[in-house]
Amino acid sequence: MVTTTIDANGTTHFFSVYRDASAIGKAMAFLPAGVAMAEAVPMLVYFHGHNQTANLAAYLRSNPANRDLRPLLSGKRVALVQPWGGHKSSFLQFQTSAGLTALIEGGLRVLIEYANPPRPCPVRVPNPPSIILAAHSGGGAALRAAANSSSAYMPLVGQVWGFDCMYSGEGRQWIDWCQANAAKRLRVRASSHQWSRKPKAEAEKILAAGLANADVDVVDLAHDAFPRTFIPAFL
Repeated sequence: MVTTTIDANGTTHFFSVYRDASAIGKAMAFLPAGVAMAEAVPMLVYFHGHNQTANLAAYLRSNPANRDLRPLLSGKRVALVQPWGGHKSSFLQFQTSAGLTALIEGGLRVLIEYANPPRPCPVRVPNPPSIILAAHSGGGAALRAAANSSSAYMPLVGQVWGFDCMYSGEGRQWIDWCQANAAKRLRVRASSHQWSRKPKAEAEKILAAGLANADVDVVDLAHDAFPRTFIPAFL
């Protein structure tokens, strides 16, 4: 089932993601008003953080200034696909190779078939020019798993963005990822605030490695403000 709304920012679809004819979860796809064809622009796959809300729509409403990216992307040339991980989101279904492939393919198909005006989607869903994987806060674990997956879409992933999201000592793993993926770019931002001491420590590990394809910085910014501050800027 697909639920579509259109406003001044663009067109939003809430949809179910299917793999092998079975629903594996829910997601949102958003296309800014100025973009006519989803497959003509880069796709941003964004894993949100842990929270206490019941579904993705409720998550966006709970703190729209920080959690709803759609107004911030309304003037950008990008297609946003944002999965819902459930209560205290873990995104277990979407961080696997097959799940990530189903999420991206499902998002593209919905954006094409439910476009305004609608148009038929080819049997083989067309690829976007590139894909960005991003995460904030508790979405960092899913980001790491997705970036290391063998999804069919991984050759299109040119950048990975992590926003105050490294809580599991994964700095060394991201250093290894950068070294194994020299043609891809890692961008990390972490907060200098005490609550964010874990992601700050991991960001500093990556920074100290001096990797040519890692853009890392520790900034004086509140944890919840990272997505709204850096996602539009990076685009």
